[in-house]
Amino acid sequence: GLIQSIYILEYSYMGMVALMAARLTKELGEITQTRALLQELDVRFRAFFQNTAVGLSLTDCRGISKRANPGLCQMFDQSADQLDGQLILDHFHPSDRPTLQRMAERIVSGRGTTFRAEKRYVWPDKSVYWGDISISTVEGENGEREGLIWIVVGITERRHAVDSMRSMNEQLEDTVQQ
Repeated sequence: GLIQSIYILEYSYMGMVALMAARLTKELGEITQTRALLQELDVRFRAFFQNTAVGLSLTDCRGISKRANPGLCQMFDQSADQLDGQLILDHFHPSDRPTLQRMAERIVSGRGTTFRAEKRYVWPDKSVYWGDISISTVEGENGEREGLIWIVVGITERRHAVDSMRSMNEQLEDTVQQ
């Protein structure tokens, strides 16, 4: 009976090892699939981030740029390395900074999730351009705010066209009244 008990224990042990091997094989397959999906998502994100025609910046909750795309680099006339670590608000017109700061703080504090407005941004040579600015949250796995995403769409030409049309309409109204 002792020998039979030892054989039964051995077979039980081998069965447990076989079950654990099957489970590990299944988990390895799932990990491989997850890794492939993450790699595909990373490739898509990088393509979107690098190739979009608008300016994008990922910042921390204080507005310090952690990553900027080529579109934003072109809009601010700086390289991504130069923009990293800078306060993104420093690139906007001094009169527009307080509004942008309040809206970013409001989003970070949870009293809003997005903000959008037309604001001015300034090149290093002090020339002023217009941008359609959107600010949204970047949330972590547990739902807490990890940072902000800033989207800047250049609208300077459109702004000039609207201003020109407004001026022409005023002139036309003056002419009609005279």
